[in-house]
Formats: sequence, C-alpha cells, structure tokens
Amino acid sequence: MTREPALRYVAVGREASGVNDQGGSGSAASELVGRIGQPVAGRSVLVESVPSNEGFWVRCGPLRLWVQLVGQGESDSTVQAGTRVTFNGTIVGHDASFPDRVGVTPAEGAGQLASDRIHAETAASGAAPADR
Repeated sequence: MTREPALRYVAVGREASGVNDQGGSGSAASELVGRIGQPVAGRSVLVESVPSNEGFWVRCGPLRLWVQLVGQGESDSTVQAGTRVTFNGTIVGHDASFPDRVGVTPAEGAGQLASDRIHAETAASGAAPADR
C-alpha cells in the first residue's frame, strides 16, 4: 500500500492539521512555530539534503523542515538525499546559533534554519526508509 507523503502535527491527542505534497503553505516556521513541544510525524517525506551527520532537510509540498537526530553518540542512521523517510518526533524551538551547533553552513540552509527558530527532533533510530 502506497501512502501519500505527509507531514502531520498533533495537538491534544488528535490530528490538528497537516500538509501533503499537494497542499500546505509557507515555511516550517509559519506552519509549526505555535506547536513547539507537540508531536510531529513525517510519512514518506522527501529527504532534500543531508548536510549533517545527525540532521537533514525534508520537504513535503512547499514546507521545508530540519529534522535533528538525537540520542547518545553517533547515530546508525543512513538517511540519503533523494530518498523518502518516515519519522515520529517533537517540534523543538531553537535560537539563531543552532545552525552553527549542528554544522549547517549558509550554503546548506543555515539562514533559513536560524530564522525558522524551530525544527523536529527524533530519536537517532527514529528515521526509517519509507515503505513505498
């Protein structure tokens, strides 16, 4: 069964909203900044680039979101640009120094990441190849 790519965020135990490859609007900041601390789930979302060992950009329609892998030490994750992943995580706020801390350069999207002020965090083992 093929799932439609989607990024969903949840509030108060129910699906509150979401975007898919056919809809949604704006940057991650405009869509998700009011949802810091709430769950987020990516389903078959496109990995746009992998500028860091522990983080990558996903795209779902017009929305671009940084996903940070968290946990002890280096992850075993083998996320690659151009593939699709599924993950469950949490929307987290960050300050403008976050791109430097995770090793994202201006050419890799540090400006957007700094201005978005949010990202998704998932366990290092939490980003898996999407079932197609």
